[in-house]
Amino acid sequence: MKKKIIMFLLCAAVSCSMITGCAQGEAETGTSHVVADEEENDRNVTDAQDEDDGEKDGDDVATQSVPEPAVKEPEEEAMPRSDAYEKFLAGEMDVEVIWEEGTDGYYIPDAGTYSYDDLITAIMEDNVGTYDVKYAMFTPDSASEGEDILALYMENHDPSFYNWIGFIAYSDGKLQMRYTDTFGYRSFLEPYYDGYVLFGGSGGAGAHYVNCNMVMSDSSAYPVYRSAVLDSMWCDEASYYLDPDMPYDERPHINPDSQLHMTVVDNGGMFIKISVSGWSSNTSVKADEKAFVAELEKLGAKIVDESETVFENEVHIVEDHAITWIDIETRAE
Repeated sequence: MKKKIIMFLLCAAVSCSMITGCAQGEAETGTSHVVADEEENDRNVTDAQDEDDGEKDGDDVATQSVPEPAVKEPEEEAMPRSDAYEKFLAGEMDVEVIWEEGTDGYYIPDAGTYSYDDLITAIMEDNVGTYDVKYAMFTPDSASEGEDILALYMENHDPSFYNWIGFIAYSDGKLQMRYTDTFGYRSFLEPYYDGYVLFGGSGGAGAHYVNCNMVMSDSSAYPVYRSAVLDSMWCDEASYYLDPDMPYDERPHINPDSQLHMTVVDNGGMFIKISVSGWSSNTSVKADEKAFVAELEKLGAKIVDESETVFENEVHIVEDHAITWIDIETRAE
């Protein structure tokens, strides 16, 4: 009986030991899993922070070491002159009419900015009628390659009224007009592809004028020469070539009975050449004629042989270079 009791107690003790050991093992195992999980989370958080920091650092390094290239604006190419002229004729671009300071109101139209239609209207307000509007483009000898000029021509159906012509140049994105002229009954104007413009006409029974200009690349005009053929009392006009501002009462005047024949050539303002013929057979009248010519010499005229002045009237003109016009429209007022 005693042995049974002892064996029972031993079994109970062993059982308790086993139960206690299992409980401790499970408790230790659970604690180990929690710590491991927390350490793993900590490592993950640290790695994530390091990765973020690395990306930020990398961004900073990339920004500093490889800056973005500056965006270069494309350079604006200059519009070809021909394109600008086409835009003007199509009503898509304006032209600025420019006159030198002190220019009187004889020139048409007034200074200002005009579209194609506005320009035609302004010209017709000064010169009524029915017009054939035409144009041509050419490069004058005064310009370089590509510096062509647009010539606009309004031809009146009635020759008793004025025709109009103007020259337009394109520069720095703008169209500008600096030279125009009118002509018609008893007068003429002929432009040439090399840039010369020959114009003139009758100034009455005793006066005939022929002038020559060269169109420049900015649409202005340079006077090559002005000339006049004067007879008898019209010879008084010679002094205006020498001093246009002289008061009338101070000018030399020809004898009313004179039949003197005179050709005057102004070489672009450099000097005035005058040839004289037809001296009077009357001694008194001839003396007055001589005195008149002497006064012109005092004003700066150079008296030359008639052949010199006649030659210079035609030296610059080549008839084959006369401009051929292209029709645009017919406009009636």
